[in-house]
Amino acid sequence: MVGPYPYYGPTDVQGWINEYRVDGEYALIGEDGDHFLKWRKQRMTLLVRGQFNVNNHAHVVRGSAGNRTDWFFWYFAHRDLTQYLTRQGASRYKLTKAALLRLRCAIPPPAEQRRISEALTDADTLIDTLEQLLTKQRQIKQGAMQELLTGKRRLPGFTNSWKRLQVKDVAETDPDSLGVNTDPSFRFNYISLESVDRGVLTGFVEHSFGTAPSRARRPLRPGDVLVSTVRPNLQSHLLFAQVAGNWVASTGFCVIRCLPHLASPEFVHALVFSEDFQHQIDAVLAGSNYPSINSSDVLRLEFAWPPVEEQHAIAQVLTDIDASLTALQARLTKARQLKQALMQVLLTGRIRLVAPRPVEGAAA
Repeated sequence: MVGPYPYYGPTDVQGWINEYRVDGEYALIGEDGDHFLKWRKQRMTLLVRGQFNVNNHAHVVRGSAGNRTDWFFWYFAHRDLTQYLTRQGASRYKLTKAALLRLRCAIPPPAEQRRISEALTDADTLIDTLEQLLTKQRQIKQGAMQELLTGKRRLPGFTNSWKRLQVKDVAETDPDSLGVNTDPSFRFNYISLESVDRGVLTGFVEHSFGTAPSRARRPLRPGDVLVSTVRPNLQSHLLFAQVAGNWVASTGFCVIRCLPHLASPEFVHALVFSEDFQHQIDAVLAGSNYPSINSSDVLRLEFAWPPVEEQHAIAQVLTDIDASLTALQARLTKARQLKQALMQVLLTGRIRLVAPRPVEGAAA
């Protein structure tokens, strides 16, 4: 049944119905202990305004005696309530109404409650704005990739035709390999499949050849493009850019080394995240019992290739968009950290937004 009134659970709107039982501003506090233990209070508190209904998995809280409901929302959003859970059966926990009512908290005056709520709401608004900007920028990048990597949109100054070629026509794969005669003391930085997350190198492990995993066999050069051949849908692909040191990748990657006069590594790196690449990979995987491909499959992938100068120009446009995305993500991370810091100091009284009133009779 669909109606005009939201039907809430403790974490979000569950649906829309034709009747309401609650009208006003309320904080909804979840009672399901399993959620508290899993999410550590992050998704168990909502501030709801207007006419709505709510299921029996949430406590409905409203401020009284001049205290603000929005302050209680922020207070419970910040406080870890897991210690107040009651065991219900062998493995279930619940935040009961009795436990919630017995919970003691230091409550500032209403004027300070208002300022605290306003400060935290402003922090939330900033986070929401940055999230929306980040989503829009990602959509812009996807649109740009779809147009620029297929030739639907040409950059100014480029008019030469594109050629439909396979990867093997413009690059070689897995050009180097560590053999069994490699010096056991040879040391290197090892990149496993788990070390890469959608174009980002998240870590590496130092090894010597004698004790390294058997998959540590593919020496790397700057400009190599690593394509994950195991579960390629996870897109654990990487443009390798490290200059210093010895680096070796897992055989779980296909290493693409571009022929400089025919292919740009940055352009190829963009291609492996494109819809065209994913569609071709899906076709290779169709009917397979295990989601993996091999280097021969990568060599046979076919794309439209512009002249290498245009490849460089396209890659630069996409790199600039990526830089903007990175900057936005950094701002969003900082805003989230700031919000957490504000909650920590404002909701515990460590920093006061309204000066406490002087005690009557105290010395000046």
